[in-house]
Amino acid sequence: MINYTLDEQAFIFMSQFEFMTSKKFEDVFSCLDEARDLFSLTTQQQTQLKQVLGKNYDRVLEALKNFDAEKLYQNLDKRGIKCTTIASEDYPYVFFKLKEPPYVIYYIGDLKLVNCKNLAVVGSRNPSPYGKIITEKFVKKLAENGICIVSGLATGIDKIAHESSLAVNGKTIAVLGGGFDHIFPALNINLAREIAKKGLLITEYGLDIKAAKYTFPYRNRIIAALSQAILIPEAKKGSGSLYTQSYGDELGIDTFCIPGNITSELSYATNDLIKRNCVEAATCPEDILQKFGIKPTKQKQTVQKLEQYTMEESLIVNLLKDGEKDFEFLQEKTQFSTQMLNISLTSLEIRGIIKKLAGNGYILC
Repeated sequence: MINYTLDEQAFIFMSQFEFMTSKKFEDVFSCLDEARDLFSLTTQQQTQLKQVLGKNYDRVLEALKNFDAEKLYQNLDKRGIKCTTIASEDYPYVFFKLKEPPYVIYYIGDLKLVNCKNLAVVGSRNPSPYGKIITEKFVKKLAENGICIVSGLATGIDKIAHESSLAVNGKTIAVLGGGFDHIFPALNINLAREIAKKGLLITEYGLDIKAAKYTFPYRNRIIAALSQAILIPEAKKGSGSLYTQSYGDELGIDTFCIPGNITSELSYATNDLIKRNCVEAATCPEDILQKFGIKPTKQKQTVQKLEQYTMEESLIVNLLKDGEKDFEFLQEKTQFSTQMLNISLTSLEIRGIIKKLAGNGYILC
């Protein structure tokens, strides 16, 4: 079991309360000469704390009387959860860039990943087929070239980013919006376990703190601080990913957006940011690799040359170069019989040249 100093224990104790933001940590511990004084408060310190904590003062005092440090640390140790605090030697230096650095970080996995070449990938929780495919394509290429992917374990773009990195044996960091006893969403618990084994799972919230509306935008400052750049593949107006982009701006971190269909609500925010010159447009993974000073490794080409296709397949591939098309459109343009079109589409799909989407649509891989 890890032996935490009394100062570290004081920070860890206070992190168990859901009302403890970084600003509140600062206010609480400014009442004390040293953090460890929390466990032996003078009358004057109690008076000051009461002013700072207000209605939560009695609750904290009661918890201090009943605090079983050994039980808490044994529970953490048993589950492989470690802590680092703003007073710890291994506290990630990147967090000191923030106006409100987290005072405590709970983590499972390799903390050294915070010092890698990290890219935040955030976006829509309900991406379009285009958003899903483009996120997977970008992330796999970036992860294959040594970029560690940072995201928030949410549904949609976050989940795809984590999974795509793991799929090519890349590294990924997930920043949670609640404590380890309340992984959200619950359907991503298995993904969280895989990230804990192969990457890094972190949160500033105590074990029993549930994710809430306000915790998600707030945790995005940590996603930004961990990263050297941000990628938003797809995001609608008012998307939570704009908080990450805003924190990135404060930290001097560049954001990339992938241009999308101008008629799609899911591309409104990304297209708008590009139009207003707030971000850089990324049309291929190499745009981002260049930012990191990485020369991409040569990958096996997945799209074959046209002369390797049948005449029917060549026509289909050329039509799909403009983007997603449905079966009816392809049949109208090619004038193929239903049987011939199905045979050609199936052959291209099996060879990994095209991908079938929901709603009978097709797109190039």
